[in-house]
Amino acid sequence: MHILIYGTSAQALHFLPALALNYTLLGFVDSDPARQGTRWMNRPVYHPSQLGELKFDQILIASCFIDEINQTLASYGIAPGIAVSELDAIQQTCREYERALQAVRSKAEDRLPKIPLQQQHIAGATLLTNRQALLERLPKQGIVAELGVAAGDFSRQIMALSQPQQLHLIDPWSSERYGDALHHDVSSHFANSISTGQILIHRQTSLEALQLFPDSYFDWVYIDTTHSYELTRDELQGYATKIKPDGIIAGHDYMQGNWHSQCRYGVIEAVHEFCVAENYRIQYLTMDISESLSFAIKKNK
Repeated sequence: MHILIYGTSAQALHFLPALALNYTLLGFVDSDPARQGTRWMNRPVYHPSQLGELKFDQILIASCFIDEINQTLASYGIAPGIAVSELDAIQQTCREYERALQAVRSKAEDRLPKIPLQQQHIAGATLLTNRQALLERLPKQGIVAELGVAAGDFSRQIMALSQPQQLHLIDPWSSERYGDALHHDVSSHFANSISTGQILIHRQTSLEALQLFPDSYFDWVYIDTTHSYELTRDELQGYATKIKPDGIIAGHDYMQGNWHSQCRYGVIEAVHEFCVAENYRIQYLTMDISESLSFAIKKNK
């Protein structure tokens, strides 16, 4: 059955997986004229006035304003829609989907180590307001690496505030979201600094780039890659040998995950595990509200 979903709110998102599993979704309907011609969840959004030109089997209403929506449909000569909440099969599929999703999440959660820090791992830790304040505390004019560059926004801040002697920008730029265009933009923006050798770009993964650097080379590194536990763990272990004896490993997204994308991170778990195993302590934590928290850790003496 080919359907349209009337509604582009949280209720539509809640039922979307179950609906997509049971029907062929042609698009969404929204009464707001400003939404006409846009796309939502990679499907077109139609105004009710356009429905007479479309071929579909049923309109399913994902909204609490069922009577009002059916009145709107009637005004355009369209048959009434059916409330998603009245479809037993969809309700059942939705429950099964949620159970399966919860099982996957629980399995992923169980594999993350839950290692508590001791007093020696937080002694002297300083709370900072944001990443700018962190950069102001990190060593100036040092040899620095940023793992995970994306569009180079933080790279610009590093250059402005840290004035590094040399900045290594490490990123494969190999995904659809972070690809050739961003690599080109970063290379173009820093063209002058690249020509002088102050900035070096390495189009490699963070772990592939390890072999490029001698031990005890960096004053500090900043990790902002996938935020997974496994990769963060390996980056911490790998780059610990590449920083100077009093060097710092810092990183972004010291948090449990991204609410918007429903993605569970493993940065906290990897950092805590590393600090306990390698006798590091947290030196700085940022308290950002508008962006994810950053950490900076250093070897205990």
